[in-house]
Amino acid sequence: MIRLIDASFIRSIRPELSGQVIDNDPKILTYIDDAQLKDVRPLFTYEFWKVITGGVGDGGVIDDLLNGGDYEYSGNTYENPGLKDVIARYTYARYSMFGHKMDTRYGGIVKTNQDARETSYQEKKDTYNDNRLTGWSQWELVREFLSRKSSDYPFWSPGVQNVSVRARIIRKR
Repeated sequence: MIRLIDASFIRSIRPELSGQVIDNDPKILTYIDDAQLKDVRPLFTYEFWKVITGGVGDGGVIDDLLNGGDYEYSGNTYENPGLKDVIARYTYARYSMFGHKMDTRYGGIVKTNQDARETSYQEKKDTYNDNRLTGWSQWELVREFLSRKSSDYPFWSPGVQNVSVRARIIRKR
């Protein structure tokens, strides 16, 4: 599978993770794969996803989609955060929820020490949901970009998705 982002990209949008998200760490690679396949891939048709993963680094419209940037439409300038940003947000959501767990031959454990406390499940869940919501908001901007620039992306079909994706508003109690 072609990964559209790596650990360094996650660190670029979340600098506070510079000491935690390590290149080629199997855990972070798994979260990247899950975010790509479970959160982002279903937003596209199979054909378009193949074009996206086949066009990485082409210097053309696929790179514009992946990397984002400002673009002109109807005399106005808009921002496209890029599909990589969306994947990174969903990856970080997974990392924040599950990244503290360590698998050992004796089972799953959580690291602790005398001067720290484990983050509560509710705190992890809130961070997870906040980051998924940010990912969804960034996706909406990418979707607008694709709809406005649809002549550059013939496989893009606004409103046609392989899976029903729902965003829900999370209320804090």
